[in-house]
Amino acid sequence: MHKGLVVLIIVLSIVLLAGGIYVHSVSKGLTEEEPVPYDPGDVFITNLKDGSGLVKVRLMLELKNKKAAENLTKVNYRLRDSIISVLREITREDAAKSDIAETLKKDIIRKVGEDLGSEDIVGVYFQEIIVQ
Repeated sequence: MHKGLVVLIIVLSIVLLAGGIYVHSVSKGLTEEEPVPYDPGDVFITNLKDGSGLVKVRLMLELKNKKAAENLTKVNYRLRDSIISVLREITREDAAKSDIAETLKKDIIRKVGEDLGSEDIVGVYFQEIIVQ
């Protein structure tokens, strides 16, 4: 009888432990949201800083979660203004550099963070960059 009680306690402990691990993993999955794509709208076209041409950019942003996308949608006009501010700082010399896309990505994330007080952008993906 004593041996059966020990086995029962061990089996119940294993079942409770497995159940706890399962509940923890499910609840963790519910709180961790996946990044979501965000389209800031139309193509961006603006003058180069030195006035020697135009830059045309089409991009998508990756945001931390759906809530961030909802918040950014409300201030999309400010987001677009921040991105245009970054693009207007490009010179013809900057545009010729091989790392211009990476520089723009970092600058856009930084500028939007400063202007909107938001740390929600986790990625910038260019679909098109044209300098004329």
